[in-house]
Amino acid sequence: MSAQVPLTLKAQRPCRYCASRKQGCDRLLPTCSRCTSKSLKCNYSVSRDGHAITLQNKAPVQNSDLVEFRGSCSPDLSTKGESLLFRLVCDSDRQDAEYDGPSLSELLLKILGAFDIDIPNLLDSYLASVHRWLPVLREEHIRQKCAHLENDDHGDVARLLLTLYVVVQFPCDHAAHSMNTRLYRTLKRLFVITQSSPGIKDLDILQYGLLLGAYECSQGLESAYDTLNHCVSLARMVEVQSYKSNDLDSKDPKERLLCGYALVALDRLIALSSMDYCLPLLLPDPQSFPLIEEHDLELDEKLKAYGYTGRMRITATVARLVSDTMAFLRCCQLGRTQQADYVAVDSSAQASLGKLLRLSEDKAFLNCEPTSMAISALMALRSSHDRRRSGPRDSKDATALWSIASMTLEMCLSASEFIRYHGIENLSFIGLCCVWRAALPLVSLKEFQISAQELETLRSELQRFSSCWAIGVTFLQQFDQLVYLRNF
Repeated sequence: MSAQVPLTLKAQRPCRYCASRKQGCDRLLPTCSRCTSKSLKCNYSVSRDGHAITLQNKAPVQNSDLVEFRGSCSPDLSTKGESLLFRLVCDSDRQDAEYDGPSLSELLLKILGAFDIDIPNLLDSYLASVHRWLPVLREEHIRQKCAHLENDDHGDVARLLLTLYVVVQFPCDHAAHSMNTRLYRTLKRLFVITQSSPGIKDLDILQYGLLLGAYECSQGLESAYDTLNHCVSLARMVEVQSYKSNDLDSKDPKERLLCGYALVALDRLIALSSMDYCLPLLLPDPQSFPLIEEHDLELDEKLKAYGYTGRMRITATVARLVSDTMAFLRCCQLGRTQQADYVAVDSSAQASLGKLLRLSEDKAFLNCEPTSMAISALMALRSSHDRRRSGPRDSKDATALWSIASMTLEMCLSASEFIRYHGIENLSFIGLCCVWRAALPLVSLKEFQISAQELETLRSELQRFSSCWAIGVTFLQQFDQLVYLRNF
């Protein structure tokens, strides 16, 4: 008896996916090998006019079309690159979308190449700067992903690299070039589309959003609050989905914790760095914190700064402690009734700062982000209370106000001296932002003595801060106005 020959069924035409990209199709039924390997829906149907869809790529996308060069300043994404990315993302769920061009991952890689990004140098720059104060990514994971960039079928790694390219940028000297670049705006919109799309929410998307939120905050963009709102919602969905699937340990637990800590820290920083303190906290109490345990952020002797996780936890711990202060400030600004009186809020903030300073005597790592945030919040609270008084200062209030003002001035001058010797580029934005935000209510106190030389020192270092992070420009403008008013 003759051997049986396996029966192979084939379609009469190539599938839409292969035809649209002019790639060879083995026409196997029910799905071709290429679509099977990519987990795509294989479609052999024809268009309405009865012909198979075979899109012609008459005008291949050139790298030079994707980037807008701006002389000696950093390049930006072109309007064509922006348009192509939007079209691909919006059609990403439609495998039969009639798009004439590269896939999303291919386009992102093309854009990456068009910017002529040196990936090892980019990673080194990110790890030496932003990663130090917002370590939401694990270094070994980033390097591992970038080592296999050719396997980036969905463009996630290329998108991450473009985001890192954005967040390490400093303001340029060209007046017409803001930090609200087209590349940043496009990446932000891609994040919003991805975050709001149906399906499983991945921690990678949250990390992507947190980096964008940190960039927006540091560059003084109002969209920071909106981005953080999306991140909080996304973090809660990630947490719920993990719980429902019993998958809490599938992702690196340290990365989950770091994202949770970053959410709390950014929530307080965005509110504290605003000019009017009117933004409500998105995470007002520990019960609302996603991805971290309710009692994980306690200020006690057990605090340790082992690696980035430990330092980020300390920052988040102090961020939790300033919640009542920020809520009280907002109510005062909006003329609303406070749930707690000033004395109670001030006493609690003073007690937290005192405990923090006692711990700092033995633990030098507590002297940067945590301490500056606590001092900045208390300086804002007491100066705001002083402005609202209707009569002479109470002696106790005056003593407390001069105490925090003296502490703030010492902090600012110490930071200035440190920066002059060590530079500013790789220092913590969170710590420095809190330092220079505290300088504004300090300078507003006309009766508090600050010498002309000290004012000049503060202004010089604030100007240096603004050369790295554009939010400093807003601080500097306010500083100049307050110094002007001190003379009248």
